[in-house]
Amino acid sequence: MSKIIYKIALLGPSRCGKTSLISAALAEAQQFLMRTPASFTATGPTLKRIQANNQALAGALAADSFHSGALFGTEASVHYKLSLSVGKSTLPIEILDYPGRWLTDNEPEFDTVRKWIGESNILIVPVDAVVVMESSGSAQTAAAKHRLNIAAIEDAATHWARERVLSKSPGKVLFVPIKCESYFSDNGGRRNQSNLLFQRVISTHYKSVIDKVRKESEGHQGISAFYIPVDTMGCVELVSADWKNPPAEDILECSATYRVRGVGERRVLGAGDLLVAIAKMIAQSEKGADRGYLSVLWRYLKGEDKALMEAIKSLGERPWGSRVSEVVI
Repeated sequence: MSKIIYKIALLGPSRCGKTSLISAALAEAQQFLMRTPASFTATGPTLKRIQANNQALAGALAADSFHSGALFGTEASVHYKLSLSVGKSTLPIEILDYPGRWLTDNEPEFDTVRKWIGESNILIVPVDAVVVMESSGSAQTAAAKHRLNIAAIEDAATHWARERVLSKSPGKVLFVPIKCESYFSDNGGRRNQSNLLFQRVISTHYKSVIDKVRKESEGHQGISAFYIPVDTMGCVELVSADWKNPPAEDILECSATYRVRGVGERRVLGAGDLLVAIAKMIAQSEKGADRGYLSVLWRYLKGEDKALMEAIKSLGERPWGSRVSEVVI
C-alpha cells in the first residue's frame, strides 16, 4: 500500500502565531500521551523549525516584557511533518503553513494551498485573540477584520466545505483563538473574559465564515465545527495593545506588549485538543461505509498497525477539554 499521510490545512493571516500553535500542540500532546506507548513528534526540518520557535519564545520570556512582533513570521510555504507513533507503527501527519498574504495576493503558489485545503479533513483557523478583543470603534474593528483576512478565509472555507460534500467525506473546522492568556483565569490569568472572547470570535468576526460553511454543507452529514481557545505561552499577561499605521500602509495594525508572569515558565493550555480532534476525525471513519480517504486510512490502520489504531481510538474517546465548545453548523 502506498504511504498514508494525514493532511491538515491551516487558514490564517501572517504573524498570527501559527508556528507557536503547532509547537504548543506538540508540547501538550506529550502530557496527553504520558504513560501510554504512543508519541507525537516532529521530525527533520520540522523539528529544527519547532526548536527555533521554542528558542525564540524562551528568549522572549527571559525578559520581563516583550512585543509580539519580535517573533518571526512565515515567508514561504512550510510542510510541518509530524507523526503519531506506537513502536515502529507510524501515522505521518502533515500541516501546510504558508504566508498569510497568499490568501489575498492571489499568487500562483496559492493553487497548491487550495488543493491541500480541499484534500484535508481538518481545517484549522487560528485567530489572534488580541486583535479580536482589543479592537474598538469603527476604524479598529475594520482593521481587525482586514488583519484577520476574514473575506479570504470565507472563500477558502467555502471551498473546503464544498470538497467535503463532493468527496462524501466528514470534516471538522476548528476555530482556534491563540494568545488567550489574558482572557482566561484558569491558567494564571487575572481576569475571565472567556465568554466575551467566544462571542466576538463566533458571533461577530467569524459568523460569516460559519454561515458559508453551514450553507455549503447543508444536507451533508459529518461536517462539524469546534471552538478551541489556546494559551500558546501561558505565563504572560497583556499590558497594552496599540493600533498604529505601519509605514506605507493605510490599515491600522495591532502591536501588543506583554509582561511575563512569575519565572517565565511556559504553560500551554488547550492545544492538546487539536490532537484529540485529529483522533476523533480518524475514528469517525469507522462508523460510516462511505468516508472517502478516511475509510482507506482506517482500513490501513486496522490491517497494518493495530497498536497505533488502538491508540488513535483511545484518543478519540477522550473528552474534550473544559474550554472546548461545539459550534452549530
